[in-house]
Amino acid sequence: MKHLFIVNPVAGGRDRTDEVTAAAQAVLGPAGLEFEVYRTKAPMDAVEKIRAEAKDCDDLRARKRERDELSRRHGQRFHQGVRR
Repeated sequence: MKHLFIVNPVAGGRDRTDEVTAAAQAVLGPAGLEFEVYRTKAPMDAVEKIRAEAKDCDDLRARKRERDELSRRHGQRFHQGVRR
């Protein structure tokens, strides 16, 4: 299963792509789980990215990051740090 994390670089006043990438690598990397952190480029870009990825993947889990939620729960299971 591929884990896809969507980051809107203008939401919350700053781009947190590096923070999400570091957290994903720290938690999912050691487990050998596939992931991608995708930085949106325009309105509705995330929807198009998810559609494109879903065509190419058997299993895909997509999450958006709520502000500061991931960093507060960095040490816990990664998917619990992102609201559904």
